[in-house]
Amino acid sequence: MAENRGGFGFSKETKQSLLGANTDATNRAGYRPYNFDTKAKRRDVILTDKGWVRRTHTNSVHGGVRQKDEILVAAHPGGGSNSYASAAHAGGPDICDIFLGSNTADGATNFVTGTDFEIKVVFNEPVAHTNLVAPRLKLVLANTASGQNSLTANASAVNSNTGITGANNTLVFKCKPASNANRAGTYKVGAQTIVKLGTGTANLASLNSNRITANLVINAAVSNSLAEFTIEHTS
Repeated sequence: MAENRGGFGFSKETKQSLLGANTDATNRAGYRPYNFDTKAKRRDVILTDKGWVRRTHTNSVHGGVRQKDEILVAAHPGGGSNSYASAAHAGGPDICDIFLGSNTADGATNFVTGTDFEIKVVFNEPVAHTNLVAPRLKLVLANTASGQNSLTANASAVNSNTGITGANNTLVFKCKPASNANRAGTYKVGAQTIVKLGTGTANLASLNSNRITANLVINAAVSNSLAEFTIEHTS
């Protein structure tokens, strides 16, 4: 199925055209629908073996958590298990958005030295670690003004709702800048490939039936989905 610049797509990230203004490219990253609801509401829209769905989780009246998939675009090219989430079409999960956790100093864009904070990386398919004996993943936060070099945020290989949130598609990275004025400054998550820390193999993969390894590349359009943010130092 050909790319639809104004709606949903079913191809690999490498085949997606993201030329144009930053806001346009950012909204289309990951073949999610352009101008479909707000950016925050798009984060729970994922590609599955059934097509594009909005996945939510609620507490069941009988205890536990109930998963609900609202089918937005039912799509299957045929051929048994060869869904649009297969290697022949979209392939593995691609990173389509980055946003800050809610534990900020002002609830918006500022963090504080000496305090844990979160950066959340969103994929366009549900993901899971296929082997929990795996290294952590590292995200680099580039220093753009003041501060002291770059920082790193790490994600542990856990499948609980502390490690992967949202529509089973949001990886949680945690960072705790040293409690000193040198770490205060302005930072940006630039285009990069998320890498593993230590020995072992990074094993993040699709939760869809194909289990294709996730693409850990953050392209320029996705990098631009999160503006620069500030880390403050309070004495």
